Amino acid sequence: MSFAFDSLLKIDLLGVRMHVGLIFILLILGIEFVAHPTSIGRMKAFIRTNWSILPFFGYLFLQFILNKAFPGAIMLLLYYFLALISFYYFFKKHSSISKQSVIMFQWIMVTTGLFQFLLFKIFGFQLSFYEVEHYMVDASFATRMRGFFVEPNWYSIVFSFNTLLLAMILKRKILEYKVLILLSFVCFYFNASYTSIAIVVLVLLIQAPQNIRYISKTKLITTFSLVLIIALVFAGRVYDKRKSSNQIVDASTAVNYGSRFFPVVRTYDFMTRQSSVKQFFGFGLGSWPYVGIEENRLGYIGVHVTNKVEPGKRDSAEIQVFMLEFGFLSFIFLFFDYFYNYMKYRKHNLFYAIACVFLASCFFIYPIFKFMMYIVPFYLMRSIVTERNEIIDKT
Repeated sequence: MSFAFDSLLKIDLLGVRMHVGLIFILLILGIEFVAHPTSIGRMKAFIRTNWSILPFFGYLFLQFILNKAFPGAIMLLLYYFLALISFYYFFKKHSSISKQSVIMFQWIMVTTGLFQFLLFKIFGFQLSFYEVEHYMVDASFATRMRGFFVEPNWYSIVFSFNTLLLAMILKRKILEYKVLILLSFVCFYFNASYTSIAIVVLVLLIQAPQNIRYISKTKLITTFSLVLIIALVFAGRVYDKRKSSNQIVDASTAVNYGSRFFPVVRTYDFMTRQSSVKQFFGFGLGSWPYVGIEENRLGYIGVHVTNKVEPGKRDSAEIQVFMLEFGFLSFIFLFFDYFYNYMKYRKHNLFYAIACVFLASCFFIYPIFKFMMYIVPFYLMRSIVTERNEIIDKT
């Protein structure tokens, strides 16, 4: 439950922003290992069912060994390692996590989201877990719902994954929680993260030809009507935002719209002019603040906001950072895991298929790197689906 409060429960440990929930995970796993050092059965099961992530982590570790000269490389490797530990923990413990826990997690997300949003809209008070400038009234961070998260995007990611997890485990019984469904829709609306909705709709359209024959006409009409209503409501909200933004066009608005596109173009153009070795393997873990920002001014953060270079600094999205640090070869290892899982489970579990596409998409639009260790609902979804499939294969 603690992960739903995000920044309220984060502390700084030697430069690493770590959640209290993650600290407890490390303590629990440490105690269990000391008490039962020979009990490695779950570790073997974890590797067997999630082998598709190993090529990327192997490539990452090799990158660290060969390119460890950049300051912050150890810290970056630690973030990846913590994400893997978090995933392993929930793989190991998912059978003891009840449906009510997932429902309660959703309620906490809804409650904290509405609390923060109404606190700002009614009283003008802004919850600050970061620099004050980060929450300027004119910025979207202030006008969008984000709960106790630093950014509305992080709130949207966790909330989206938990909504998918909720739908997956409750199935038809989800209609019994009408108030929770309604409030969840309200939170999505005020969070204004259209990417999440777009990805869900896109995957549903892709899956429709395969699943349509299993759906009754009544359910099909109901689902189509619901999707149409949601689409119209969100389209109206997008139109209102675009209309208001056209009336007030300034430099910050232009920067905001270009922050996702131009860094990728600049980085790709820069990489194509490098040697074949650099193109395939990149400049090394932790090189982005120095090669990407300080030396070549490729990123959104380095170009438009500040010249300050900090070890481990990321950009407006993760994809350009991966491109420069790990080279084009890294995409094969990184997206193989998500593509493999999507292709394997898309016919058996639509919600997990959507989750795989959603997480892969996040690399193109969010700086998700330092947030990977906190995506608890996705780790739970993956653990439930993959282990269930392994049991079916054995029988």
